[in-house]
Amino acid sequence: MKAQLKNAIFLLFVAVLVYTILSLSVCSERRTQLVQEDSRELFNGKDLDGWQGEAKWWTVENGQLVGATRSKRDPVDPSWLVTEQVYGDFELTLWCKLAGDGNRNSGVYYRGKWNADGQVIGYEFDLGGWAGDKELWWGELHDPYDRQLSVADLSKAETKALYNRKGWNHVRIRVQGNHIQHWLNGVKTVDWYESDPAIQKSGFIGFQIHPESKYEVILRDILLKDLNQ
Repeated sequence: MKAQLKNAIFLLFVAVLVYTILSLSVCSERRTQLVQEDSRELFNGKDLDGWQGEAKWWTVENGQLVGATRSKRDPVDPSWLVTEQVYGDFELTLWCKLAGDGNRNSGVYYRGKWNADGQVIGYEFDLGGWAGDKELWWGELHDPYDRQLSVADLSKAETKALYNRKGWNHVRIRVQGNHIQHWLNGVKTVDWYESDPAIQKSGFIGFQIHPESKYEVILRDILLKDLNQ
């Protein structure tokens, strides 16, 4: 009887293991099909083809896009890496993390363009903050170099509880017409409508690093779904 029970338990274990493997395989295949049908990679994981920026600050390491400052004042001004192509209505997703100490601040810019001072005018999904966790802007909507725009639907305490300080964070941006939405780690942080008809409706997508400390912003799985089609 004991031998039969052991055999039954073993067969049940094997059946559960096979079912789990097959389920994971199906989910992976479905995800791959979804990406192929609806999204495309903005970053090829090999080089900066399709992007414009300063190679001194932006590199590809282990299939990931890395922006790194050298010291507190190197670079002296913010540095951007931007797409060569412009986009209007889209949904963008990516994973990112910040590595380093001190003031770690980056951002995802979209519908962007350059101003006369070499700064980017456009919307920003903010990544990071100042003074450790005392000033957090993760997931907020900004336009810091033009209108000083700042939009956030979460409190600082909610943001602190939401973001992963040492690990990966998932970013999702959806912009269609004048409707702009942000998600951080699956939680909506911004749901806002642009009221100024003069603001550009398309532009490049880009990433930023700030001076003020030595750190890295690391990005991967950068996918874009075109909503104009």
